Amino acid sequence: MRTAHAATEILDAGPVRDGKVPVRLRLACGCVFEGTIAADRLLEVVTDAGDGVRAVGKYPCPVNHAPRPA
Repeated sequence: MRTAHAATEILDAGPVRDGKVPVRLRLACGCVFEGTIAADRLLEVVTDAGDGVRAVGKYPCPVNHAPRPA
């Protein structure tokens, strides 16, 4: 079973088609996830630190790194 990590950065996101979007995400472990996710997992956020888009959820690590403690 693959471990899953939060995305820390959106490296690339393609056009939305049929409610899905191709993405490349930097994971908390440092690896890059490439795949297609539901478009509603990309959220526009407004914070004191700045506006931006974030990928919510957890994504499989391609090399199965152990999750980091919180």
